[in-house]
Amino acid sequence: MSGAPMFPHTPNPEEPAKIGAIGRIIGVLFSPKETFADIARKPSWIGALVLLTLIGLAVNITLAQRVSWKKVAREQIERVPFAARQFENIPPEQREQALDRQAVIAKVQRYIRGAIGSLFFVFFFGLVYWGAFNLIGGLGTKFLASVGIVAHAAIPLAMRNLIGIPIVLFKDPSQIDPENFVASNVAAFLPSDAPFWQIAVGAGFDLFIFWMYVLLIIGFAQVNPKKVSIGKSLWIVLSVWAFFTLIGVGFAVAIS
Repeated sequence: MSGAPMFPHTPNPEEPAKIGAIGRIIGVLFSPKETFADIARKPSWIGALVLLTLIGLAVNITLAQRVSWKKVAREQIERVPFAARQFENIPPEQREQALDRQAVIAKVQRYIRGAIGSLFFVFFFGLVYWGAFNLIGGLGTKFLASVGIVAHAAIPLAMRNLIGIPIVLFKDPSQIDPENFVASNVAAFLPSDAPFWQIAVGAGFDLFIFWMYVLLIIGFAQVNPKKVSIGKSLWIVLSVWAFFTLIGVGFAVAIS
């Protein structure tokens, strides 16, 4: 008669992460392949998201306090022909009031963007890339693993914001572009009266955004290299970038 084993089988405990939260934040910048392999094996996102939120909040508070929002509101109206025509139809004595209201709204939006912008970005694009790599690439990764990869790949955007804080503090408020205060993309070199769609396209060609895309390509390729190679990851990431760029340009053309 066979009896039950004296020592029942117990599964091996899950191996802990080899790289801590701070090490992962630093590692994605200097040794991304090894760092993302560790993130893929033991996903985490809270540490990176906290850093993104703190820096994002700091830069947006600085922008809210320093930017000449009334001037920005006027320039935004002038870039959109329909809005410019509507603005011209307002009685002159009401135009300044309208600009004041727009300035207040823009300032409040900066505080909101600083508080929840990083959270929305990480989870939205975590969902987008989770769907893209599972449906198109057959990767089979978990949602929170995708969120972890996106959160750590976005560290270059935090670096851009960190660089931007002293720029915003010391620059003439009337010369600050709140959407391009570091001047790291093509839109920074377009004339002030450039069409809105050109600005939308130029803003997408940003050094720090491309750095983020490189990290995304490496990161998702480390989840399961047998299913998703670097080349396949490159194709999926660039497809998502092209999709959202076309949406942005289409919207810009529609309101121009």
